[in-house]
Amino acid sequence: MIVYKQGDILATDEKKIAHGCNCSGGFGSGFAKSVAELYPNVKASYLYHHNTCGWRLGYVQVVAVDDASGREIANCTTQQRYGRPDEGPYVSYPAIRQVIQQLVKKWSEGFAMPKIGAGLAGGNWDVISKIIEEECGDVEVRVYTL
Repeated sequence: MIVYKQGDILATDEKKIAHGCNCSGGFGSGFAKSVAELYPNVKASYLYHHNTCGWRLGYVQVVAVDDASGREIANCTTQQRYGRPDEGPYVSYPAIRQVIQQLVKKWSEGFAMPKIGAGLAGGNWDVISKIIEEECGDVEVRVYTL
């Protein structure tokens, strides 16, 4: 089930946070930029994987942040490439479904995310939220909006 929350997800005490990434090595705008500024090791892990293995759609990389908070960030590849929202959409709805399935298995106690795929990726939140609801079952997905 989706529970909507207002506020900056990175300023909360959420321990498990997922966000959408591209497969092209870009980690410098949108929510990813905020993650990179606060947790440089999360960006470094994303780039290391990009440079050594490459990314494929629907992949989830969970990275522990560099502090004692116990927070983990999931880099979820939900779009092949990136660009301006008016040139998209870039989101892959099948990839959204794949990452939600993986996150529900990994974080069955629940997790948080921004409106994954509906920002710079240009996806339709009505479509994305339906996918999340179909896949999350009783697992609580806390979606934050500013």
